[in-house]
Amino acid sequence: MDKIKTLKDLLEYSAVKYGNKDLYKVNDTAITYSDFYNYVRAISSALINLKISNQRIGIISENRFEWEMAFFAISCSNNIIVPIDKSYTKIEIKNVINKASVSTVFTSNNYKGILNEIKNEADNSLNNIICFDNDDRENSIFNLLKLGMDESNFFENLYDNDSINIDSNIKESKNLDSNNNLDNNNNSFSDTKKFVNENDLCLISFTSGTTDNPKAVMLSHKNICSNLISVSKRINLSESDICLSILPLNHVLEGLFCFLLSFYRGCARIFCNGIENICDYIKKYKITFMGGVPAIYNYLLKKKDELINEANHINMFMCGGAPLNSNIITDFNEIGITLIQGYGLTECAPVVSIENKDNKKLGSVGKPISNVNVDIIDKNEEGTGEIIVKGDNVFLGYLNDVDNTKKQIKDNWFYTGDLGRIDEDGYIYICGRKKNMIVLPNGKKVFPDEIELLINRIEDVKESLVFENESTNKINAVIVTSSDNEKSIREKIDIINQSLPIYKNINDIIVTSTELNKTPTGKIIRDYRNIEVMKNNNFNDSVFNKLESIIINQFGNKQISYATDLRKDLGADSLDKLELFLNIENAFNVNLTHEQKKKINTVGDIMKIVNKIFSD
Repeated sequence: MDKIKTLKDLLEYSAVKYGNKDLYKVNDTAITYSDFYNYVRAISSALINLKISNQRIGIISENRFEWEMAFFAISCSNNIIVPIDKSYTKIEIKNVINKASVSTVFTSNNYKGILNEIKNEADNSLNNIICFDNDDRENSIFNLLKLGMDESNFFENLYDNDSINIDSNIKESKNLDSNNNLDNNNNSFSDTKKFVNENDLCLISFTSGTTDNPKAVMLSHKNICSNLISVSKRINLSESDICLSILPLNHVLEGLFCFLLSFYRGCARIFCNGIENICDYIKKYKITFMGGVPAIYNYLLKKKDELINEANHINMFMCGGAPLNSNIITDFNEIGITLIQGYGLTECAPVVSIENKDNKKLGSVGKPISNVNVDIIDKNEEGTGEIIVKGDNVFLGYLNDVDNTKKQIKDNWFYTGDLGRIDEDGYIYICGRKKNMIVLPNGKKVFPDEIELLINRIEDVKESLVFENESTNKINAVIVTSSDNEKSIREKIDIINQSLPIYKNINDIIVTSTELNKTPTGKIIRDYRNIEVMKNNNFNDSVFNKLESIIINQFGNKQISYATDLRKDLGADSLDKLELFLNIENAFNVNLTHEQKKKINTVGDIMKIVNKIFSD
């Protein structure tokens, strides 16, 4: 295991160890580990022969086996992987391409049009677009596969008619002999090992701020592979496990943790085509393992009756990305499914700590994995402080951002910005983000995440957001509920307050049925300023929903919140704003003055004006 120092080492290890075992089931057709190795080898060889090496190559598409094939092929051709979030706008995609100096992108038909537009524009680094789909063979992955193989018809059936149809002749291993030994006659592929060092940059992951100044984390082969080996010692997966892929592969929870762990352990992988189909996939493919975020497990609890029948074949489910309500874990345990939690960050490649079946505590995110050191600094009287991490998994730094790198990495310790505590048994408990911590005028510190976990346990509460009312310096909360029983919720809040110190008491609440705005991975976006606008102006859901519909009709399917900026988030120019204002006036039967229009920068600004007109 210790010999795995690069992604190419990992590819070769799994190819030899698992050979003809099924890795994927695509349209009910099996793709083995040997097949996968040969596909990656072909694409890598083609890239090298085309002089596409020592470059930065992007991947943007829906989850599919070609995404994972491109992931390894990029690295094995001595290039750097740049996963791109498929939910990004054109502006955001272009910013990522330019910041990372991406020269080539692997993609699908769904994103090829946007990429071609970017490629044809001035001031960008994009030269090549390689499509996973087969409508344009000259610029498709099919052409690379053909170029990288000795026989030109080797992959004909694989990409025929835009569907996966693996013919029996593809089952014959061309570069893996009958004993699953590697055949290294292809020097262009084999020689890359001579030039790749474990400390070399392997992957650039964009985590936030893509509209203005993208934040890009640089991970080495050592970061990724050392973390994988340590995680594999904690999580017991085997060749008998069948793993469901539901989170976006560009996110490290799926792309590094779930994908690489299952690949290293010889598991089969299934791609789910939508959250609404999870239960069907779990049943059809006898899924044993899955990584998800809280929103997914909240959804699954609504299907509890279906899950009960599948519990016997489920090994475990894992939750990361955000804190999980302890009630959800208990509910899963009651139906016979082990649900574990983990804690990680992109900067840590990604896992810091994780539970397993035999070592878990309710509410914790487990103990640190091997070869990862964790400490808590600047503790308060309750032992809560900032989590810092040291180990081979800690990233190289932020791309083109020396100042921010120096702020986050000091004496080889990564300052996570997360607040937490460690109990006497070594289990870590996450209390929230340092930047979200509320410091009251009396110096007392309040961690919103802790209080939100208490609120979210109330029946019919879907989610909540705790914040400081800047006019009163008291703790307030927005509570999203599926019922209209506000009186009952207020009574439950009074009970919660009795268990909290006075300075942490929830002074007032806003009850709504409108879900809070979230990131693509399900994390709630904390729009404090616009929460205040909503509270002070008593915005109602019908007004917001109507405005949201107007914006989506004009700008496309966007996530809209009170903080949505017309220019930065929607890309609205002066003509777009003129059209939007006309649509608003017609829909609400109001007349916006010139002065009112000048003050509108966000959705919250529009809401404030519309509500004031109605109240007058």
